[in-house]
Amino acid sequence: QTDVDWALPSRNDRPEYDAEAHAVDCGVRGIAHIAEWCSAEEEEAMLRCTDGAPAHRWTQLRGRRLQSLGGTPSSSDGGMTREPLPSWVQSVCDELVRCGVFPHDQPPNHVLLNEYRPGQGIDPHKDGPLYAPRVAILSLSSRASFLFLEDSVAR
Repeated sequence: QTDVDWALPSRNDRPEYDAEAHAVDCGVRGIAHIAEWCSAEEEEAMLRCTDGAPAHRWTQLRGRRLQSLGGTPSSSDGGMTREPLPSWVQSVCDELVRCGVFPHDQPPNHVLLNEYRPGQGIDPHKDGPLYAPRVAILSLSSRASFLFLEDSVAR
């Protein structure tokens, strides 16, 4: 099985989203954490898919590399030029819906795949309206820490 043929399997033992059980008390409403959502084997397969992406899919930014999958956000009209997600990414999105992370009528349609090296990160920012009302963060290969701020908090 090649990496481009890999798909995240639908597993009955995968944790399903429960807003109350997965809530994180961090001072911001709506933040949840689902530990061990994917297995170590699934994580390794996703990393191989990521690493196997053609070089032209990566954009080098200050402090990280990025792949924009599912389309390109357009600053001119606030919309997005859509394109199909790679099949392995679509399988992850499908599983996020099946587990209740995203509603069936609002599945994920865009993925920003960021690669950070140890010690790298990004400055505080607000995602644009294309990413509302829900986002999911899947950290692979290492733990990640986040500082979430309410909109009203001065930065």
